[in-house]
Amino acid sequence: MPTVELEHPGLFVTPGGSVGAWEAPPPPPPPPVPPAQAARARRRRVLGSVAIAAVVVGGTFLGWGPAVGVLVGFALLTPLERRFRRHDWPVRRPQLRTDILHFLFTGVLNTASLVVGIGVVWLALHWFEIGATKAAW
Repeated sequence: MPTVELEHPGLFVTPGGSVGAWEAPPPPPPPPVPPAQAARARRRRVLGSVAIAAVVVGGTFLGWGPAVGVLVGFALLTPLERRFRRHDWPVRRPQLRTDILHFLFTGVLNTASLVVGIGVVWLALHWFEIGATKAAW
């Protein structure tokens, strides 16, 4: 039985029926960044990290649950990740700020969207009255 290529690029089925993957060529190196642009990016990265740290520390002192969860998670998981490495990348990966912001503000955004939705429904329906409810008031 010959090797069959699947619809997904880079995957194939061997004669034994197992799925395999072709070796992908390494990506091309990124183009060089001008020094001024690199300095701006570094400054934005540092300021963003300081702002997130201020939100986490301030939220912890105010008793905000997600901020406390971030600190407890770092205190517990960072030593474990250093001791029992699962991947080759560093413990604090480049997308860590995005993950922390997502963790901190997902609940806030859910609550805000719920309040907006309830407000829109109330604005649309508060003019309508049902006769039996009007008589009960």
